[in-house]
Amino acid sequence: GLPDVYQLYWFGGTNGADVAGDDDFDGDGDTNRDEYLSGSPVNQGGAEWAITASLDAGRPCVWLPTVVASGPGYFGLTRMYSVETAPVPTGTWTSVPAGAGLPATGLPLQVVLPDAESSQSIRAKAWLE
Repeated sequence: GLPDVYQLYWFGGTNGADVAGDDDFDGDGDTNRDEYLSGSPVNQGGAEWAITASLDAGRPCVWLPTVVASGPGYFGLTRMYSVETAPVPTGTWTSVPAGAGLPATGLPLQVVLPDAESSQSIRAKAWLE
């Protein structure tokens, strides 16, 4: 679930419609839990946390926003990120060494990928510690 203080702050209660972790309060397709973990606004549909890919000096890299864990429901927690790759989306995901277990700073994070094939799948994960 979600911390009660987080639910009280964002939803005004802990038992209303669409306020549980598996619900989607703002209707954007991301669960309340996923938005809590990523730092995406839980009440603003379409304000999604996403990565972008580019080339830096000819090497593939990804950029992702980082959001420091602060406010109701985040006391004592640090938001962490990892970038992972797989040959196909249903394949085995492996953390990119330069992009594993990185703490949020509030600034965009650039992770240069190891030599990768163009068909490689990329994803980012966020969690709280």
